[in-house]
Amino acid sequence: MVPAQVVAASKRAYHEDPLRDPLRAREARVLTLADFVRRSQLRRLQFYADVWRPLGIDDRLRTWLPAPTGRARVIFFERSGRPYTERDRTVLELLRPHLIRIERNAAFRRSAKDTFGLTDREAEILGWVHNGKTNGEIATLLQLSPHTVRTHLERVFDKLGVH
Repeated sequence: MVPAQVVAASKRAYHEDPLRDPLRAREARVLTLADFVRRSQLRRLQFYADVWRPLGIDDRLRTWLPAPTGRARVIFFERSGRPYTERDRTVLELLRPHLIRIERNAAFRRSAKDTFGLTDREAEILGWVHNGKTNGEIATLLQLSPHTVRTHLERVFDKLGVH
């Protein structure tokens, strides 16, 4: 739980956060604080004194995911002690396409659920079909029998009016 005084301080000094710039929301690179400010400069910021130091944060690693206009989707890591390395950055850069795919698949499932009244499992299975998986592959991925996958798909087809 973040103390109330730290939350209040973060709102007051938010403008000092080097990674807060909304223009970065379309950035495809993984960024760290070191991309914008030296450690000595960071420690002179009021934001560092009031927010990051009390929370034990010395560095941030952040990547943005595609989002609708006016929205931002960001994943970030914070840690104390040693700064993030190029290896850390590379790992997150390699994960980024997979994170984007996971988010898009989740959005597809939410849309299918809301539009057609599918259950969570039905939407999940439909998402796998959408990604080109066979019933057998889906059964293996979800640790179900192929018969169970087929039953779920029959219900999905009924709800979608597919014959």
